[in-house]
Amino acid sequence: MLGDFFKKKQEVNTLESSENRYRRIFEAAQDGILLLDFQSGKIIDVNKFLIDMLGYTKDEFLTKHVWEVGLFKNEDEQKENFAILQEKGYVRFENLPLETKDGRHINVEFVANAYKEAAGTVIQCNIRDITDRVKLEETYKISELRYRRLFETAQDGILILDFSTGLITDVNKFLIDMLGFTKEELLTKHLWEVGLFKNEAEQKENFNTIQEKGYVRFENLPLETKDRKPINVEFVANSYQVNGTTVIQCNIRDITDRVKAEIKVKWLASFPDQDTSPILEMEREAGITYVNPVAAALFPEIGDLKMSHPYVNESEKYFRELNDTDKRVERREIQINGRWYLQDIKFISPDRLRIYGHDITDLKNIEYKLASGKSFNDAILASVDEAVIVCDKGGKINLFNKIAEKLSGVSAIEAIGVQYNEILKLVRESDGAIYSEFASKVIAENRVIRLEKQTLLVNKNGTKTPVAGSASPIPGIGGPAYGCVFAIYDATREHDIDKAKTEFVSLASHQMRTPLTAINWYSELLQSVKYLASVEKRGQFAQEINIASKRMSALVNSLLNVSRLEMGTFTIEPKMVNPVEIAKLNLETLRLQIENKHLTLKEEYDPNANSFPGDPNLLEIIFQNLLTNAVKYTPVGGDVTLAIKRENGLLNIIVSDTGVGIPQKDQDKIFEKLFRSDNVKSIDPGGSGLGLYIIHEIVKNSGGNIRFESEEGKGSTFYVTFPMTGMVKKKGDNKII
Repeated sequence: MLGDFFKKKQEVNTLESSENRYRRIFEAAQDGILLLDFQSGKIIDVNKFLIDMLGYTKDEFLTKHVWEVGLFKNEDEQKENFAILQEKGYVRFENLPLETKDGRHINVEFVANAYKEAAGTVIQCNIRDITDRVKLEETYKISELRYRRLFETAQDGILILDFSTGLITDVNKFLIDMLGFTKEELLTKHLWEVGLFKNEAEQKENFNTIQEKGYVRFENLPLETKDRKPINVEFVANSYQVNGTTVIQCNIRDITDRVKAEIKVKWLASFPDQDTSPILEMEREAGITYVNPVAAALFPEIGDLKMSHPYVNESEKYFRELNDTDKRVERREIQINGRWYLQDIKFISPDRLRIYGHDITDLKNIEYKLASGKSFNDAILASVDEAVIVCDKGGKINLFNKIAEKLSGVSAIEAIGVQYNEILKLVRESDGAIYSEFASKVIAENRVIRLEKQTLLVNKNGTKTPVAGSASPIPGIGGPAYGCVFAIYDATREHDIDKAKTEFVSLASHQMRTPLTAINWYSELLQSVKYLASVEKRGQFAQEINIASKRMSALVNSLLNVSRLEMGTFTIEPKMVNPVEIAKLNLETLRLQIENKHLTLKEEYDPNANSFPGDPNLLEIIFQNLLTNAVKYTPVGGDVTLAIKRENGLLNIIVSDTGVGIPQKDQDKIFEKLFRSDNVKSIDPGGSGLGLYIIHEIVKNSGGNIRFESEEGKGSTFYVTFPMTGMVKKKGDNKII
């Protein structure tokens, strides 16, 4: 009995020891391990590696099915897989995409086996993270695809050889086309069996060299295509490793045309005696060794002068340069006995040169004439004030002067060779119609056509400039025109003058209608029999006519001022004046209105503002308009303030009132021509809407600034500032009145 006890005790210890060893292996394994119930598929154990891999806790794994914790998400499909596992006792997935708890995607190798334990059958699932391997395989596939693309699209022939045997294992399309063999004819054959390295013994030796050194190069290898056409190739072979296997890559470039050209040059060089150009040869130590008949006839003195002759001087320089570089030919131009020669100095060997001469005197004369003519033409084009553009009969530009560059915003380099209507974008101002076929019409009709009035040129930046001018055909010799010349100039000033004239006429007819109507009406009343006996009425009518005529006179002056401002023809003549005195004189003319309306006038004058370089006439217009408006639009009992100060290098003129103010909606339009706010029309129905526009333009053009602050029903304050250096001087034809 005691023996049985110890035996059983030993079995228990052995079992516990085995269980402990299994547990250590289970927990220390570098693969994820799941144990599943064979019947239900529920997880009954999970090791630490899988917990760390998928990010679930052990409790999240246990008591759940395998497809409930990020594995086998498609439950129906995976139940079927589980049934197969139950039936066969084994299942394997080479690359199973999984998702960790935090949503990260990984790839695993999944192997499941069923085995029996004392407690029953269980399923062990081994899960290995192969994400890095999958990425590496994908990278390799991409690399292989790139290599394949390069291999198939290369413009050189490429062969891949087995390193040990020399058998061809791959070939690209370019070499197939070059040699005329099919891919099947090239594969599985040796290099020397398909038109390459026909001398088998010699080429096996070369192949051994490739195996030994890993590299071989042939500058000029004669080959034969399948149809027995001889070609010349440059052949370079390298060995390298691919997945642990050594292969040889052969790059084969067709140089047949180059070889033929070199042969032709050598052939030509072998006949210097027959050449019609001067040719000689020299050696570094021996000097001139050969002079052909043409050189001897042209330079009979060369035999005496030897190396000091101008045809061969600086020879040491060319010996040095051609030996020290990869260049084989130097070129220079020289003048001898009044004639020009182009020399090709050719490297024959380190100590030998050959000089070929070409008489280029006639060419030089032509170049000189062309250059002189071009300089003359360039000087003419640079001196004209018009854009000159020349295009051929197809409409492509071949000449584009500086003014054309300035007007279009496009350089001559950009314009030459481009269709003229892509650069010269001409549109009609009235409707935006594009003159896209202007040159074509000139060439087709073979006559000069002028641009329409109000034509705009749209430059590179979209800016529109008024232009004028014409296009003329370039006459062919006894035939149709073969091109067209545009001569266009900036017509901005003419355009602005025309516009100002049109606006002036429109403005004058509109503004003068009211006072003229009043004069006409009261004149008729004066002539009426009904009022002949009434001295009072006739006096009233005469007074109204006088008021209307004065209004019309003031209006004419305003209209003239507007016209002069817009055309830029007005004069600014600064001189030392006292702004305070000018302001006071204007206030005196308004004194009666101020008293009648019981206005409080406040005056603030800085003694340092008594001297200023300004145009007295323009300053008077500024004060007159601002003060008249302040008095006119301030109700009875209100305040008007005038301040003239000198601050921070500026002359500040401030006119403030407690009048009707300017509505917020009108404030951005207050300096526009003819604009009047609705709230002042009832106070002064006869206003022109020109006063603030005029002073705004005066201030702007004379270097000053004008702004205002206003609130409807509370009044307005206007601020005019000028630098104490004075108003900007401007020459013009007329004064603002």
